[in-house]
Amino acid sequence: MRVPSRGKQIPGVHTRMLSDLTLEQIWNSRVVPDMEPVAENTMLEYRSTINLWNDLTDNPPVGTIGRQTIRDFRDKLMSTPFRRGKKKKAGKRSHSTVNRIMRDLHVIMSPCWPADRMNLGGLGAMPFFQWPKSLTVQKKLPFVFSPHDLSKLYLKVDACRQPSKFARTTPMNEPRLWRLALALALNSAPRTWDMFALPKSAVRLKEDDENFQYGSLVFVAKKTGKLHRIPLNECAARHLDDILRRPVRGTSASELLFPGFNKGAAFYSTWRRITAAAGVSGTFESMRKTSVTRHNTVVWQAGYWLSGHLEPGVFGHYDNPSERIFEAVYGLPQPQAFREGMLNLAAMV
Repeated sequence: MRVPSRGKQIPGVHTRMLSDLTLEQIWNSRVVPDMEPVAENTMLEYRSTINLWNDLTDNPPVGTIGRQTIRDFRDKLMSTPFRRGKKKKAGKRSHSTVNRIMRDLHVIMSPCWPADRMNLGGLGAMPFFQWPKSLTVQKKLPFVFSPHDLSKLYLKVDACRQPSKFARTTPMNEPRLWRLALALALNSAPRTWDMFALPKSAVRLKEDDENFQYGSLVFVAKKTGKLHRIPLNECAARHLDDILRRPVRGTSASELLFPGFNKGAAFYSTWRRITAAAGVSGTFESMRKTSVTRHNTVVWQAGYWLSGHLEPGVFGHYDNPSERIFEAVYGLPQPQAFREGMLNLAAMV
């Protein structure tokens, strides 16, 4: 009598079957070597999800994993306290966070299922099962800054300076760099930490292409690995030109536009000083949502394209959005303080 197979054998290893391995072992030995290239940050998220799986389960062989195993893991994600970054207080994951981890786990685990027309490289190491549904998430409108809020932030960036005269001064305490950050974030919609990692070489203020009247930003997004070329309008270009012509003291040798602007306590405490002085609430990351929203009001979907979130599908083969993007970028109304600051910079040329 023939004994049913428990999955494919590992080449060169006759004593162990794929179904006997853990999820991490299969991921490292059979999935990652055959993967198409992905952005480094995406791979880090997959690694983080595998670590969570190892911590919150008994790390079972993949051949024993079923729908209930996944449900139990999801329940532990929701109930197990965790600390975000360096925060001392532990909290619980939101439904949105749990759904994001579960999506990553689905990507990691699906190669273990049997091969079919949707999963041609399936390893057959675990039986197929229906994936649990996503948790419901309370929908709410994203927070955006009003034009008046933006003007107040622009006018109060001097609060970025250290309150103590004995504190060490860094580029993060320079108001001109914060005004540039606000102008770029509003008019170009990059991810926050893509923007603060921009090298000076990403700026193209003089171009042969007449469509790019004021130049462009060219960079690779860390999260997606996609190449972005974003047209600059006059406000963003003027602020960039000012920093490049008159570098902040101690930054001329740096390759970065924003040297010293790193994600951490120093950045967020500096931003809180600015928002407190302006009487405005909101995170700097909300600038991206503000930019997308405001560009969409000029030309519908232009903000999605600028942020890299527009998925055109088959229509992308038939539609070139360039004209509409230029229209949105060049036509974006500027908050009063941004406009006056731009004119003052122009007068200094």
